Amino acid sequence: MKNHLILTGLNQEFKRGEKNIFLGSWVEEIANKENLKIKNDLNPYHWANYKKVEEDYEYLKKLYEKILLSLTFALNKYHDYKFDKRYWEVIIGWWLGYLITILWDRWELVRNVFEKFDIGSVNLCQNEFSGLRVKDFSKVWLGEIFLDRNFNHLVFSEIIRFKKYQNLKISQFEIESEKLDFKSPIKKKNLKALLFKLFNKVYCNRQVLFYQASLHPNKFFSKKFLLKNPIFPLPEFDENNFDINYIAKDKFTKLVFKTENEFENFLIENLHILIPLNITYGLKSIKDQIKKIKFDPKIIFTMYGHASNDFFKVWLADKMNKGKKLIICEHGGDTEQKRYFDFHKNVADKMITHTTPKNNSEVQLPPTFAQKKKFLKTGSKLLYLCFNQYYFSYRIHNGPIGPEMQDYLLFSKNFLNRLNKDIKKSLIIRQGPLDIWKLKDKFRKYFGKKYVSNNKNLYKDLFNSKVVINTCFGTTYIQTMVYNKPTILLLSKDLWNINKNVKNFYEVLKENKLIFTDLEQANCHLSSIWDNPLDWWESKEINKIKKDFNKHFANQNNDQWIKFFDNIIDEMNV
Repeated sequence: MKNHLILTGLNQEFKRGEKNIFLGSWVEEIANKENLKIKNDLNPYHWANYKKVEEDYEYLKKLYEKILLSLTFALNKYHDYKFDKRYWEVIIGWWLGYLITILWDRWELVRNVFEKFDIGSVNLCQNEFSGLRVKDFSKVWLGEIFLDRNFNHLVFSEIIRFKKYQNLKISQFEIESEKLDFKSPIKKKNLKALLFKLFNKVYCNRQVLFYQASLHPNKFFSKKFLLKNPIFPLPEFDENNFDINYIAKDKFTKLVFKTENEFENFLIENLHILIPLNITYGLKSIKDQIKKIKFDPKIIFTMYGHASNDFFKVWLADKMNKGKKLIICEHGGDTEQKRYFDFHKNVADKMITHTTPKNNSEVQLPPTFAQKKKFLKTGSKLLYLCFNQYYFSYRIHNGPIGPEMQDYLLFSKNFLNRLNKDIKKSLIIRQGPLDIWKLKDKFRKYFGKKYVSNNKNLYKDLFNSKVVINTCFGTTYIQTMVYNKPTILLLSKDLWNINKNVKNFYEVLKENKLIFTDLEQANCHLSSIWDNPLDWWESKEINKIKKDFNKHFANQNNDQWIKFFDNIIDEMNV
């Protein structure tokens, strides 16, 4: 019997009375939410195999470099410029890395489902990529488009049309144009912005300029440095300051690069359509207007600006082309070796990391997100800290990756159901602000409302905890270690992507029962330490490991920040 394929769970896709194949677990989530009782089977997620994840990362990294070279040539030719690859990578590299990862993931989902199931019919939208007119290549693409169900349905539709499957019955419907009309949110002008613009005119000669940096002036800088380089917001880069002319002299045409497979042929046909208008038809208008921004620092420092603001990136690329230096600071806990196809290494003169450096361009400084706090060490709760992702994957990283969240939920339920009854009475489950999969509601249903935290502030739950169970090797895990709460890291799968300089230490953490991938072993250890976890946590052996952990991931000496900035001009050779 032929099966009907459902792509993203839009209302127009479901068919009752037929066997439905869900392309991914997000469809099952939507069907359950809307109480649709239909026969279905689920396409297994191709990146559940971490060997494939690693292989795909290496393939996409090479593809990223190949397309970036093609874009460099094409954009220089179109705009009549002679900029190098780094210039264009600053402007469009972040977007490109995400885009090819997303398109490859969607391509593999389609390939996988047609190989594993006998698909006889599918409902596709009749919209095409050519109907997208997206201006922004920072906020809108990363914040809305990549994660939108309508856009992803369009991607899947274009892939299926391109692959031309035989004997496939296709029905078509139209997605309303306004649902594919993605616009960047415009900040309203306000008094604060006007005041900061005034301050920035007075202090326009700063040698070091900070944009979207999130550094507290009293903790990370000397007074001497701040007097010369005061840190104010820069509303000059807000979109409402720009009036972009998108009138094109010529049409931006297909890229040219040697293709090695069918997926790359698909990219050749579509990448030039998907490139945002700010980088093609609007770029010269943007460049004319950023000339009004009078900052001319020797060094530019940012945490988010290289990803979040088109106008800042174009201004930044022009400044770097004139010899100015860029420092990017990571904003969370980066423990991965393979990340963003080496974008940061390629574009930044210095990369501030909070983990043992992976290369010579990185500088390790204390984490901005985990400043030492004093907590009582004798709470009463078992705090279970959840992990979450979006429905659709958007980059390659240590798992779980988006569509694996149903497996993660099952893993968490299995662990919590095996808890000793006395320990379970002390359970508090905490879900962060991102809750696409509605884990909070599910845990309330499974275990009861009293076991799910409603505290908005993480520190309140940490303060009351006796033992903390983390489920992701990331920012929150590093925070709980810094705050010196008895902590166990419980992973649904072993990590495949660990900073090579801390990989041995990762094994030490596992050997000493700070990290588990086995539910039974984790539960046994928790039961053995529960009566008095500080006997274990404050033991000589664990204290040495905690000290080494801080050395690798969370140095707490803020004087290093002050020293770094006081000597930054000399160190950067500007």
